[in-house]
Amino acid sequence: MDVYRLKGKFKMGKEIMPFTKEFFASSEEEARDKLLCDLGSKHRTKRRDITISEIKKIKVEEITDTHLRKLMEDLK
Repeated sequence: MDVYRLKGKFKMGKEIMPFTKEFFASSEEEARDKLLCDLGSKHRTKRRDITISEIKKIKVEEITDTHLRKLMEDLK
């Protein structure tokens, strides 16, 4: 399993909101699906209103999400 950082923007009401999210996933497709599910459930955003501009596999040292970093360090 790897950690992926996804960047992009989504439509929330009439505003366009930028996002950067990190997910623990086995592939880019799984990370993309987790992002779409997460934004859809938290913000009631349709998948068609989410634009992903970058998907990047990152190292443990580059993780900014404190909960994800702690999880990865505990797995070592």
